[in-house]
Amino acid sequence: ATLAGLLTTIDISIVNVAFPSMRRDLGATEAGLSWVLSGYSIAAGAFLMLAGRLADQKGRRRLFMIGVTVFVAGSFLSGMAGTTEWLIAARVLQGLGGSILGPSSLAMILPEFPGERRSMVIGIWGASAALGAALGPSIGALLIDATSWRWIFFVNVPVGALILVLTPRF
Repeated sequence: ATLAGLLTTIDISIVNVAFPSMRRDLGATEAGLSWVLSGYSIAAGAFLMLAGRLADQKGRRRLFMIGVTVFVAGSFLSGMAGTTEWLIAARVLQGLGGSILGPSSLAMILPEFPGERRSMVIGIWGASAALGAALGPSIGALLIDATSWRWIFFVNVPVGALILVLTPRF
């Protein structure tokens, strides 16, 4: 659950370093590139409360798995994008997955700890998000230098698959 939180926040900050490459490859405008960021953030924020409610109603683990699947699908489609519009749409899908991951991951791990330790758990969970925001640009730069901007999205696919395999076991 913490790995998923880390993954979603890395994905917010990792995109910033890819803008020059995206602009060149996709012929993107500044406005289009701003929507690559904004589309993700708006989708993630708009569905956050609903995702938390659905996690309580439909099952936290179940919704968490759906969130990982949607996030990974959005990541894959982002990496495959041939146009700015496609990339924006894929980022909206990715943001929707991220909005599901946030509340469902925290709701999934909190009951595993006694009340007196929950503040520590929330702190660790929150720190993983902060770490993701800090690591995103560096990881993005490394991936872009070694491969292409598309890999800032493709890298989420094996990590998401690992999360999907491990979640039912833990």
